[in-house]
Amino acid sequence: MALGLVAGAVLAACSSHPSARPAGETKVRAATTDVTAPASDEVAVRVVADSEVPDQVAELLDGEAGIRVLSHVSVHGATMAELDPAVAEALAAHPDVLVYAGGTNDLASGPLDMLAGLEERLRAATGQTCVVVAVPVFRYERGTDEEVRTRTQGTRVLEGAVTATGARVASYLDVSLAMDDAHQDFFAEGELGDLHPGPAAYPRIADAIAEQVRACG
Repeated sequence: MALGLVAGAVLAACSSHPSARPAGETKVRAATTDVTAPASDEVAVRVVADSEVPDQVAELLDGEAGIRVLSHVSVHGATMAELDPAVAEALAAHPDVLVYAGGTNDLASGPLDMLAGLEERLRAATGQTCVVVAVPVFRYERGTDEEVRTRTQGTRVLEGAVTATGARVASYLDVSLAMDDAHQDFFAEGELGDLHPGPAAYPRIADAIAEQVRACG
């Protein structure tokens, strides 16, 4: 799929959300490392993300059967370039799986540049290990199934672009839709609620990521 078409769909999806990083937001880096070697039947995972993979989600992922999160770096408000050193460090450790989230804070530079940068990084990373990308979703207005499909088509196009790089998608949109069906709210409250998941979504997100981690084989 042409990158320009993908960018257009993403731009339409986030047109009411011009920047994922609120003005004046301070980047906060949190890092955890487990020095205990994983068991032979455990998948060794390293997580590098902006705030789309909260610390609590990484902890829940580590509690999933057969999965060991050896390190988790989250940098709230980080661009992909700011995450690059942590990605390089994680890949140098030769994990079975890299869980990644990045790009939303690059939207200010334009969706075309963001998508090109994301694609380049994912193709490089998938050449070294299996990569699972947590693909976020912007808050959307509820409605009929067809209306929701139309309003979230940019997210689906982004998921397809990620898949085309060889990475696997942990779909926050799928989690959100499942929570809607259960009359639960996926999104956080407050200023960041248009993009970030709330605590009620964390267990479902961890399950979605775990499913893709296990699928890495």
